Amino acid sequence: MTDLYAQKSDSYYSGTRQSLIDLMPSGPNKVLELGCAKGYTLCAAKEAGKAAEIVGIDILPREQSHDLLDCYIRNQSDGITIDYPAEYFDIILCADVLEHFVDPWHVVRQLHHYLKTGGLIIASIPNIRFYKTLATILLKGDFRYEEAGGILDNTHLRFFCKRNMLDLFTSSGLEMPSVHHKMSVFQRGLTMLSGGLAEEFFVRQYTLVARKP
Repeated sequence: MTDLYAQKSDSYYSGTRQSLIDLMPSGPNKVLELGCAKGYTLCAAKEAGKAAEIVGIDILPREQSHDLLDCYIRNQSDGITIDYPAEYFDIILCADVLEHFVDPWHVVRQLHHYLKTGGLIIASIPNIRFYKTLATILLKGDFRYEEAGGILDNTHLRFFCKRNMLDLFTSSGLEMPSVHHKMSVFQRGLTMLSGGLAEEFFVRQYTLVARKP
């Protein structure tokens, strides 16, 4: 699996997830990002006044991470091991990373341990029910993995529908997450006409914000 990550292009690790930053409350937050890649999202959150301490975890060698991170932890196991006390972090970011673990339920329970009471986990997860993915699988009979990312990325080990995403967080004791997504005006119209049933077929990726009670 490590070899598959090594084959990814530099752009795979270099993005900034502004949509997740927008959901973060302002303040001197201690922020952990699981799957931080090179750390650009964390640094942007700090520049935006939404983080005072930024800690990143990923499989990349330390020298590939951003110099402005307060701490970078290289993790190559199916879980997380960090030298921080319980309830240390105000916010934990998981941008398209939980689906890369064999047991993401165990990972979320671990994250729950490090999250302060009232703290947030903000996670984006691809939706396997997206109509283009379903059409490829059901109509073409093709479950071909992709090297360049996407729902069928060749490093994805788990696949989720919306209800499974919600269960991923509530099963660890977090509150029912708020759910965010993007759709075109046309897709929103069809979703309204269907009484909401069409939503999951038009959403490529959900973003969930779960609070520790």
